[in-house]
Amino acid sequence: MAKTIFNQTFIDTKALLCGIMALPLLTGCAVPLNKSIMQPQATVPASQKVTVAVLPFETVEQPVDPNADDDKKKPQESFDKNVRNFEKKYFAARLVETLAKSPWVKEAHVSPVITPSVDYLVRGGIIESDGEDTTVSITVSRCCWQDVHTETFSMDLASSHFDEMADPGSQLWIDPVNKIGEILAKVTPDQRRSIEKERVSAYLATGTGKTAQAPQSPKVQNTVQTAAGWERRELLGRVSKMAFGFANGLCPTYVQWQQKSTKLHEEKRQKDIQTGLNVLAAMTTLGAGMASASMGVTSHSQTLSYAFGMNVASAMESSQEAAAIAEALGGFTGSFGDAVEPQTLKLGDQVYTLTGSIDTKIAQLRDIVRKEIIAEIERYASVGINR
Repeated sequence: MAKTIFNQTFIDTKALLCGIMALPLLTGCAVPLNKSIMQPQATVPASQKVTVAVLPFETVEQPVDPNADDDKKKPQESFDKNVRNFEKKYFAARLVETLAKSPWVKEAHVSPVITPSVDYLVRGGIIESDGEDTTVSITVSRCCWQDVHTETFSMDLASSHFDEMADPGSQLWIDPVNKIGEILAKVTPDQRRSIEKERVSAYLATGTGKTAQAPQSPKVQNTVQTAAGWERRELLGRVSKMAFGFANGLCPTYVQWQQKSTKLHEEKRQKDIQTGLNVLAAMTTLGAGMASASMGVTSHSQTLSYAFGMNVASAMESSQEAAAIAEALGGFTGSFGDAVEPQTLKLGDQVYTLTGSIDTKIAQLRDIVRKEIIAEIERYASVGINR
């Protein structure tokens, strides 16, 4: 009997030690916040820099196991909808702000829609974002609408990160920007010329997303370059300014939500581990015969229940604080493409007036450029007939 108790005590004690050894792994690990924007050995010539636009992020739908039970086939939403709607625009603004620091980028903008006015377009997807862990997918497309690279990037925050810097989550965008920089550094002269041709074809397209062949005459090229430059300056520039004001104004609130959520996740892990260790300790004590009396067992139960209650109370308080902040963020979901005053654009001898939202003006601009290109095509055809 004594041997049996000794063996059981040894086994439970071994399990207890294993639990203690696993503690650092289960409480998360802090990563150094020392990332920086990649710099080339020599200054990048202005002719090799490109224009980039970032679309508002989208939620990446999680795959469903076809072999799962019917009640489990519906994917569970593990994110706060208020925060997610906010993050779609917030992440785009943060990525653009970081992209603007890349030596290979001439201009970086937030765009509400796909546009051929830039050399490269970036689409982002939010795979996970719970305040502590953030995972996003980034797809880079060359004008017009040809995907060249997709990659996933992640960052795990710890409470200690918020002691090191005011906005540790901003470090998430360094790696995507450096990857985009690697891609842009390898762009060849032929690819640059191809972008210009594709841009003309995109403006000539009928809006179906397909490109069409267009003449590459000096007048057509000048029309397209003028229109694209005006769009970036007058439309995307305005959208980006609104986006930066939106992001910078709400950054402290979002960081507060991240900090509260990170602490909540850490407390939950610590509670789970502590509860497990307490149970193991009680099992070891019972195995040694030191708590054979019913009063002893009751005392352990009371102790565990009290500790569990304290942890639950703390977690509920943190959860309520995080939820309140998330709800506040959910109130800031306005569009970057809201209606603004009419604007005028001169192309050749014509002056055009664009009205409505930014999205509408971009569509109007494409229609104007398309008509200008078609008029040039018809002029060339007329000259050919009269020869």
